[in-house]
Amino acid sequence: MQAGEKLNQDFAIEVTNPGGHSSRLAADNAIYRLGAALAKIQAIEFPIEFNDATTGFFKRMGELTPGQEGQDMHDAAMGENAAAIRRLMVNLGYNALLRTTCIATELSAGHAPNALPQRATANVNCRIFPGRTQEAIQKQLIAAIGDAGVSVTMKSDPEEPGAPPKLTPDILGPIEKSLNGCGPACVSFPQWRPAPQTAASSRPPRFQPTASPAFLPIQTQAACTASTNASA
Repeated sequence: MQAGEKLNQDFAIEVTNPGGHSSRLAADNAIYRLGAALAKIQAIEFPIEFNDATTGFFKRMGELTPGQEGQDMHDAAMGENAAAIRRLMVNLGYNALLRTTCIATELSAGHAPNALPQRATANVNCRIFPGRTQEAIQKQLIAAIGDAGVSVTMKSDPEEPGAPPKLTPDILGPIEKSLNGCGPACVSFPQWRPAPQTAASSRPPRFQPTASPAFLPIQTQAACTASTNASA
């Protein structure tokens, strides 16, 4: 079942200056200034967050996964255990489930090899945890950069986020019932994905606090697993 998905927003990070001939060395270089801004964005540690989908995912997967990783999943779901979360976040997929992420993806600068750059621009792609706004992330990027000479603009109109629906028995009950005939080897669990990629035709408008059915079979070593998924 799709219980929601992350907001996607691209930000243009841009620096402009008068430029000039490369022989006239200037202290203010758009490329260097942009590079410093991107380094500060790279250093941002977005907070760890949980909702019904991520808590349910780690709780159920903790029951299925052996060893330290399974214990860490259980501990994270039960009490947001800091040490367990740190170990899980080494896995880039789990890291994406637990927080907003922002990453530089494109870069453009300069116009000639013998000229100081008049413009340097980078694209930063952010996947924003459900319930958080694009405006709030924009403000966080601006604050982290701390340079009024660096502009941070959204490349698409912001969308209004909605809190993902609670995964109540009314929602999960029919799914569990549908697995009754499959035997004890079949389980269901909510799962975020790094990007929308399954059941797109059944997905409701992205931020409505509703859920639509989307079953994704996952083959495990033991048996088939029915997965409840929420695109992130």
